[in-house]
Amino acid sequence: METFDITVLDFSPHFYHNGRKVNISE
Repeated sequence: METFDITVLDFSPHFYHNGRKVNISE
């Protein structure tokens, strides 16, 4: 079961997918 925790910070937008931190700022 997939889990998505979205956390958007001004300096480092990212989210957690299955407990793994993934950067969304390219």
